Amino acid sequence: MGQNGDHAANEKAIAKHLRQWKKSVLVEEMGEKKLTGLGLADLILYLASWNAKKIADTREIDAWNALTPWEQADIDSKLMKAILRELGEAAYDGLPSSEKREVDRFIWAGCCMHKNLNSFKGGNTEMMLKWAKIQVDPPVLLANKDNAAELHKIFSPGVLLDKLNAKDAKRAQELLELSARGGVKVTALAGAIFNNKDDKKGQGDTHINHFRAKFGDHHHWFPDTSNTRFGSHGLAACELLKHHAEYIQFLNNIAASKGSNSHTNIEKNVLEGLKDKGTLTELVAMGLYTKLIHHPYMRLVRGPGTEQSNILDLGPLHHELRNHIQGLLDSPDLIFGDGIVRENKSRW
Repeated sequence: MGQNGDHAANEKAIAKHLRQWKKSVLVEEMGEKKLTGLGLADLILYLASWNAKKIADTREIDAWNALTPWEQADIDSKLMKAILRELGEAAYDGLPSSEKREVDRFIWAGCCMHKNLNSFKGGNTEMMLKWAKIQVDPPVLLANKDNAAELHKIFSPGVLLDKLNAKDAKRAQELLELSARGGVKVTALAGAIFNNKDDKKGQGDTHINHFRAKFGDHHHWFPDTSNTRFGSHGLAACELLKHHAEYIQFLNNIAASKGSNSHTNIEKNVLEGLKDKGTLTELVAMGLYTKLIHHPYMRLVRGPGTEQSNILDLGPLHHELRNHIQGLLDSPDLIFGDGIVRENKSRW
């Protein structure tokens, strides 16, 4: 009826094979029932037609007789499979839709960590699209080094997009679309600076020494957004918000420690993101999702006491999760509290 596995390509390939194998077996079974249901006269005529085809395919009776018994048995075995497949497919095509669904049904379930990751990614995509829908300025643009340099050349001081010639305007628009923005971009860049997967890059050691000196030896490394880690972007958003002023100060300290007293492009982008209202808004949304949905959900599917849980046991939990999310959507005061909501509305 189905398979449970992770989202690796080989797991998906196995699931696809099992789905096809299951259907082929059921179709052959339907073919067997069809064959045994034929009357004797019809059965003889039907098998005779296939036998004639078999002889023709082996270049007439003399060629067939020249085959060894094992070769003939192999051909007969394949012939019987072809007969059952033809009869079974005809029987399948004649089934009503509800019965076809029973034959086709094969449910593949991935791991709950990926379900949560996909929810986060889908939510972030919708969040990024929302700025245009509500007609509010989006988060600040965070162009990479090459795009930033080219945009700087196109936009000489005081020149707006609608004042450019057609060629420059088109190129500027392309660069703007290629450049990223928003909370997830900032957490990705921050991870590359503060905890790069390549320990020869970034400011990982300097970062952990600085923050442990400031907040104690228990302070953790920056969430591992530089690698693929489940929930790391939400955790990074929480970290950047919790120590917001300190991260701004730390980035300024990095610049001050250099002879040039300047930021790299990636450092500049993170600093701009941490000072930008739209980007901070997205970081807050990411942090709220992490605290209100991600952490409780992962404790229930991966925490202590779940070692023997099966995906088939989690249907009620996922109904509860859906109701929990709908409750937050219906009553945001559950998150913020009425007074804070009013304060936020007046301030933003």
